[in-house]
Amino acid sequence: METDVQLNGINYSKCYHETGTKGIYLFDHQRFKQGLDDYAQKKGMKLESVYKSIDTEYRYEIDDGDDGISSSTLRKYGYVNYSGKYKSNQVRVPKNIKECKFLGKFLCGNEYAFLHRFADVDLDNEIKKIYRMLYDILFMYDTSNCYNRIPDKKHDIGVEKYFEELIDKVIKEINAIFLFNKEIRGKLLIIAEDTKVFLKRYEVPGVVDSWLEANPKIRYYDTVFDIMESDHMQYEKIRNGEYGRIHFRFYPTVHELECKKEYFKTIQEKKDMYDFSDAVYFKDELLNTLIILFEKNFNDTRMKMRSCY
Repeated sequence: METDVQLNGINYSKCYHETGTKGIYLFDHQRFKQGLDDYAQKKGMKLESVYKSIDTEYRYEIDDGDDGISSSTLRKYGYVNYSGKYKSNQVRVPKNIKECKFLGKFLCGNEYAFLHRFADVDLDNEIKKIYRMLYDILFMYDTSNCYNRIPDKKHDIGVEKYFEELIDKVIKEINAIFLFNKEIRGKLLIIAEDTKVFLKRYEVPGVVDSWLEANPKIRYYDTVFDIMESDHMQYEKIRNGEYGRIHFRFYPTVHELECKKEYFKTIQEKKDMYDFSDAVYFKDELLNTLIILFEKNFNDTRMKMRSCY
């Protein structure tokens, strides 16, 4: 099956179909290169010696008149230039899925180590499903009075239990849908668990540090800015540790304080126009953070998940 798929700068001109199944695969050049390096390091061999071992073992194991796999060919299966980018016109792909499986088994003990599977599951939509579930939870921030009441009056369970069940359902879905995809499952579970931390803190901003780093605007909602602005002397004393265990989560710079003022100046103009509360704008930043986290973690994955039909 021939196609033209662009992935991580490589022009994939070939897909592999596994006979007797619906499995469609692409060869992962990057993982192959890493597999070569790991194997060489583990065995204490130079890459050229690894190439020769692969060719010898392939001819011995396959033994069906195949020409083998030369060192120059193997180099092009995992070719990268000094900038770490692939050059599509210098990259070659294995002749067939039999060769792909052999390389995976030889280097990693796993026939599918260098094969990306397509067609069976639309992982892109499954990731979006988890995104929507998390989005819906964060979207309720203002309508639930910061998770202090249940927006849907049909439920008569406790507030804390209600939101705990919502996030636990997300975690359950992640574990079920991505049971056999450890990489995606791990990334999604981190985002879900971090959301759970936020739900249980009942404070502003209340998010984990990685969310503050992903979207610095959330930091503006921390009371440290108010104290820094209204009582700078006390702020400096706390910063210098004069109050013992009393401390802030972080200590803004003067530049950050100015950025915060400008941020809330813009928000105030919107509040005057639309009569929205601060909770609405904080909710917007939570949702923006979720978008940033998913873009950061799954942009490359989405490229890998495009069907090769």
